[in-house]
Amino acid sequence: MRATVLETAVFIGLRLFTGLVSFALFALIARWLLPADAKGLYYFLFVAGFLMSAWRLLCSQAAALHGPERRADKLRRALRAYALVLCSAMLGLPVAVALLAGPSPALWGLPLVALVIVLWGLDLDLLRAAVGRRSLVAPAAAVGAVCAIACLAAFRTPEGALVALLLQWLPLALMQARLAWRLRRRLWPALGSVWRSRGQGLPSLMAMALFDGLVINAPFFLDARTPADVGISIGVVTRIFVSSLMLMPLVMFWSNGRVLSAAGRRLGLSPAWVFWGLALASGIVAGLGLAACFTWLAGQPPQRVELLAALALLVGYCSFATVSRYRGAAGVAGGGRPAWPLLLLLALGNLLAVSWAVSLPQPALATALVQAASLLLGAGLLAVWPRRQELPRGAS
Repeated sequence: MRATVLETAVFIGLRLFTGLVSFALFALIARWLLPADAKGLYYFLFVAGFLMSAWRLLCSQAAALHGPERRADKLRRALRAYALVLCSAMLGLPVAVALLAGPSPALWGLPLVALVIVLWGLDLDLLRAAVGRRSLVAPAAAVGAVCAIACLAAFRTPEGALVALLLQWLPLALMQARLAWRLRRRLWPALGSVWRSRGQGLPSLMAMALFDGLVINAPFFLDARTPADVGISIGVVTRIFVSSLMLMPLVMFWSNGRVLSAAGRRLGLSPAWVFWGLALASGIVAGLGLAACFTWLAGQPPQRVELLAALALLVGYCSFATVSRYRGAAGVAGGGRPAWPLLLLLALGNLLAVSWAVSLPQPALATALVQAASLLLGAGLLAVWPRRQELPRGAS
């Protein structure tokens, strides 16, 4: 218990430090570069970050680890998850590069970004959780943030800013490249198994990994149709919501180990309920802390309707993340019927509903409620979607 408290304190401290440095990097790009260059870099940052987070989530969902499982079973399922990420990269990287080619200020950076995206998908913490070691995401992110801010200060050009953005992701990517190299002899059989099964369940796993991002970022896809004041309000809501997920990587890490299972036994709850409650509670505390910081920096507090909107998004997101982590991913990997067509249709419906919600009297709240409803519907879909078979506990 004491080790868990210490791990949480260190993780929070490093995440706060990384968040402050990342915010400074974000602000200095706008201060030192021309608006057109800054806009392209911000879009580049948004797309690349979204893709890396999606591939990393795909890895965790594909493994669907459970705390009480034997270590050997966890390792086998982690290897299969890594193999699925590599197979999905073969399909998805051309699309990712095409999305990044437009805003990228230097085309030479695209191959490096593609490699970093793949390496980020090979979630090092997944394997570390399986063998009972501590998370390395927060320390690696802190080192990357310091390197990025130093690079931008030294080279105040669009190319230098692109290198700075890459540097913030590079430490973790290098760690996971070392992991992939050490596991190369075990990865080849896993890749062969996934290839022979034709990536069973991979489209649905990719749809689950992308769904929440498509829903949350829908207002930004409709930027041209959104008035400036509405866009700012939605931006505040989204920023509070995203920052409220500060501890989500740690909660996911615990879910892949034994921490949440042990807590569930003490509380008489399933690990899924512990996951949902911990993600929601930590999100509320972090969101309120960010609102206080926003009040101090901006000189005015967020509107109550904006805080309510951020809470709605948090509830919807935590529900979808919990169901996809504990039920949806395991069912898909075990041969469940493909859920990706309905998820993509639901994401499209969310986009259409958001385009209507931004014209309502309280656009930020209306948009957030639409997005929360879409996330809850997605969670319900995965919870009740029929399966051909359940994934046996410990199966690979």
